[in-house]
Amino acid sequence: MNMSESMHITMSYAGGFKEPAFIGTGGQNAPIAIREDVGEIVVTDSWWVVGVTMAATAFFGPGMLYLYFRSTPRITPPLVFAILGGLIVAFCCYSLVTTLWKVLFHKPRIEITGQAIRCFRGSTEAKTLWREQVTFIASRSCVYNLNLRVSVPNYVLYARMQDGSDVPLCVTDKQKLIAQLERGLADKGYKIEA
Repeated sequence: MNMSESMHITMSYAGGFKEPAFIGTGGQNAPIAIREDVGEIVVTDSWWVVGVTMAATAFFGPGMLYLYFRSTPRITPPLVFAILGGLIVAFCCYSLVTTLWKVLFHKPRIEITGQAIRCFRGSTEAKTLWREQVTFIASRSCVYNLNLRVSVPNYVLYARMQDGSDVPLCVTDKQKLIAQLERGLADKGYKIEA
């Protein structure tokens, strides 16, 4: 018995899939970016979400350290506030570094052509779904529970493979983005299930 079973913690992904969506995290205001070129469709995480995350963590991490050390009369806060402030600054610095690392080296993207759906992490190809292996593409709605009272509808675009397995491609709360992707995939010759 592993630790999660002994603590009664179960892991489930949106829509009942065995693995998380390759692009997107779901939840509220969780957009994805779609760029359509002549020969391909490229799907990535939205840049404005990454930008806001980096700006907030930069301000509350290194920015706060800079402001503290630049202040002329250094105010010494009570120990509890100093510890709490130090933890917030440390967490924001850590989040900034991990976000930059992900953006520079591991940012996920999907490139869709008429021959294949290729999933990349940074410059490394993580998975290739050849068109002959894909039975159909479909979307499934799911619900993200943000807390006990608020739930947000989300949509997962997935590929059904010939072996019967489902590969989740992306998740977002914007149904129009999923519909746009389905139209693009249909134009590339993939079968779309309703």
